[in-house]
Amino acid sequence: MSSEELLRVFHLVYSEEARFKILRVLASREAVNLRELSRAVGMDHKSVRRYLDKLVSIGLVREVQVSPVSRVYVLNEEYNFLRELFQQIR
Repeated sequence: MSSEELLRVFHLVYSEEARFKILRVLASREAVNLRELSRAVGMDHKSVRRYLDKLVSIGLVREVQVSPVSRVYVLNEEYNFLRELFQQIR
């Protein structure tokens, strides 16, 4: 990962509190569904979904279909270093 890409990621993670909270939860778990994530960050489903859509579109998060009616969200493997980073700032 280039230094420019790393700066972009840090900006995305730290520039907005809601996005930070969502990524922190995703970094602490293998996978999480929308309901669990909404509860964990204290936000409504609709708002969390909007943030997730953005995070998926930029590649930080992957959406995984686990059944015809269920999906989970996971931190993209390329950004696993965020797991360690979030552990350090608890």
